[in-house]
Amino acid sequence: MCGHGGTKRGRIITRDHSVARGRVLACLVLAVCSAVFVVYLPALSAEAMLLDDTQYISENPLIQNPSWGAVRRFFCEVWRPSTVRGYYQPLTMISLMADRCLAGTPDDLSVYHRTNLLLHIGNTSLLAMLIYLLFGEPVVAAGVALLFGLHPIAVDSVCWISERKTVLASLFALISLILYVRFTQRPHAWFYIGCLFAYLLALLSKPITVPLPAMMLLMDCWPLHRLGRRSVLEKLPLFAIAAVSSVITYVSQSGTAGAHWPGRGNLLHVPMVLCHNVVFYLCKLILPLNLSPHYEPPSIIGFANPAFAASMIACVLLVLLLVLLCRRAPAPLIGSLIFFVMLLPAIGIVKVTNPLVANRYVYLPFIGILLVLAWCLTQLRCVLQKRKLQTWYLGVPLVILVLGTLGAVRTRQYLRPWGNTGELHRYMLRLFPDAPMVHNDLGLYLASHGRYQEAIGHFRSALRTAPNLWQAHHNLALGLDQTGGDTEEMVQHYRRAVELVPTDMTARISLGLAFCHRGDFDRGLAALREAAEVEQGLRPPLARYALGYLLILHGQTRPGFGCLRETLSVSPRFLLATKGLAWFLATHPAEEFRDPREAILLAERARSLAQGQDTDVLDILAAAYASQGRYDKAVDIAKEAARVSVRLGDNDSAMQIEKRSCLYEAHRPYHSDPHVQFEEFMSQNRHAYDGPQARLENLLRKGMATEQCH
Repeated sequence: MCGHGGTKRGRIITRDHSVARGRVLACLVLAVCSAVFVVYLPALSAEAMLLDDTQYISENPLIQNPSWGAVRRFFCEVWRPSTVRGYYQPLTMISLMADRCLAGTPDDLSVYHRTNLLLHIGNTSLLAMLIYLLFGEPVVAAGVALLFGLHPIAVDSVCWISERKTVLASLFALISLILYVRFTQRPHAWFYIGCLFAYLLALLSKPITVPLPAMMLLMDCWPLHRLGRRSVLEKLPLFAIAAVSSVITYVSQSGTAGAHWPGRGNLLHVPMVLCHNVVFYLCKLILPLNLSPHYEPPSIIGFANPAFAASMIACVLLVLLLVLLCRRAPAPLIGSLIFFVMLLPAIGIVKVTNPLVANRYVYLPFIGILLVLAWCLTQLRCVLQKRKLQTWYLGVPLVILVLGTLGAVRTRQYLRPWGNTGELHRYMLRLFPDAPMVHNDLGLYLASHGRYQEAIGHFRSALRTAPNLWQAHHNLALGLDQTGGDTEEMVQHYRRAVELVPTDMTARISLGLAFCHRGDFDRGLAALREAAEVEQGLRPPLARYALGYLLILHGQTRPGFGCLRETLSVSPRFLLATKGLAWFLATHPAEEFRDPREAILLAERARSLAQGQDTDVLDILAAAYASQGRYDKAVDIAKEAARVSVRLGDNDSAMQIEKRSCLYEAHRPYHSDPHVQFEEFMSQNRHAYDGPQARLENLLRKGMATEQCH
């Protein structure tokens, strides 16, 4: 603000003006939020799903079976095997689970998109409030918030379902900043406590908000102008929370997400990556062209790559310019530092994911640039007011509207490919024709829709660019098996996938099953036995379970039972093995192998481990009670299982369970011939291409890779 009168009357007028400005701000923010909602309407019907989405939602048993036990599990992900590769974000997972409860069917994605969009709109309104508290200009606050809300860089965070963590964490981070600013303006304990609590919630949503206390310190320099010993001491609890969160993140991601330094012994590697990423993000924010959820990493990182050399020169010039400007005004330098500090966890110094750059990483750091823009507009208003020019009332809002309109047009354009998974991958391939992971992911999508030959072509394209991409080797082998391709080529690709990642059981188990599919049961068993030996010490023992399950299905019941019991002795809380053994003990046609009492005990244990309504567990429990002759109880449980299957959209399972329920009503148990089950298993659950977890899930009786070893 340019200044106010100092008299009592002046203070009264100021308060009146403040109320009036607050009302103006409310009206403007409502208009801004409405504009954001209208522009993002296509996001509500988006059906594109990236691999993270399947991991977070469709292949996550805790999300698909909501329960209070799942809530506890999300908060204990630090010590237990994770459903999302070690990423500790319990509030995000709980919010996704809440959306699953509201969804009509498991395939209903609109509920997730609706929540993401509402969170983005909430962030837009909170940003307007923050800027208004800092600068006191409602038009500036609403205008800058409009540019944020309509900027196409935010599309990934809104349309990518698993990026719920970014918009949710940003919501709590903005609340924490607002409460902190209110605390500086009116010191009250509740503002400070609220600031701490909101910061904690932000970290529980996504740990990338760790640098927020550092941002507050920078804001103490500008625009709050209160940096001192007291302001530093105020941040100590926040830094303590940040330190604890960092430790939790390190522990939870250790050995799963694969955090590592990208330097590889080159001292210049890190500064070159920093400069490249900073320039990249600034360019995308200023000129948002060719946006993509995936950016192909450069093949060369060094001065041999002109992009890196130019980025370092640009960064040096930018720093010099900011230092020179700082002599007259600290705002550009401090705002740029806020941008850089908030970007640090994902800027490439320490890599925990594959991408070098991603649009979603700049969603929250964008605030630093917007604060500088708000300051520039406020200064312009003051200059125009002093010179008694009325251009402010039309010129600046007009500029904001023009920029907002351009942002809205680019956002609508970028929203189009998100309507369909295949179209999104094709869009990325138009930008990066040789991107191996995009080819691989598009191949998975095509194969899941029965277009196997096209899928094989994309897997081969991925391998031409990245010969050591083990996923492509594995998926190509699956495609060859599915289409009856050359056996030796199939085995070659499976073996290559095993060589590249020896500890991953996916390819080893798939190879064994592929031999079984082709009638070579001996080679299939040999491959599974080899896998079982390799996985010694791994939990859960998937290969050992697969071996035992297939032995039983093929008629080698006694050694198969022995293998399953050995699996449970190694991993007593292995849910899938518990269900498998319980099923065979309850339904085996040979009386010598049936044990209804043990089957009931195992099924009840499985019910406890599942922490929710698992239709397989309920079906097994009903069969076990029927095998014991307790038909009334079996009927009740079977009907419950059928209802749950219908609610989950699995009508085929519901029909099968109802058929068995009719047997129980007639006081007849359900006994199934393993030989028949084997043929059904090989024909119906041949292969799936929805990701590694889904592949194993379909290969081995629904759930191998989503198994939770508690």
